Amino acid sequence: MDFLYGIAHLDGATLAVLLLAVALAAAMLGILPAWRRVWSENARLPVRRFLHRRGTQLVRREALEAELRCGLCASKATCNRLLAAGAKAPLAGCPNARLLMR
Repeated sequence: MDFLYGIAHLDGATLAVLLLAVALAAAMLGILPAWRRVWSENARLPVRRFLHRRGTQLVRREALEAELRCGLCASKATCNRLLAAGAKAPLAGCPNARLLMR
């Protein structure tokens, strides 16, 4: 009960900072699964291997965007199987197909 009494008597600035911190924590919890999926297998992203196999180089921004699309894609396991089989091209629905088909 003392906790609720303490919150009820916070000044406006303190309450605003507290609410902002709670909102930020909630947002971080919301993006955590996507962030973990992107970075857990970052060194083995299929897009990097497809690009290397084709001898294609991307500029920094294109490379970052391609890695993010690949990291969030749910078909990484399928792409890894294609790469293991010697494929030079990704799946037809690959979000990076335009870059990889140059």
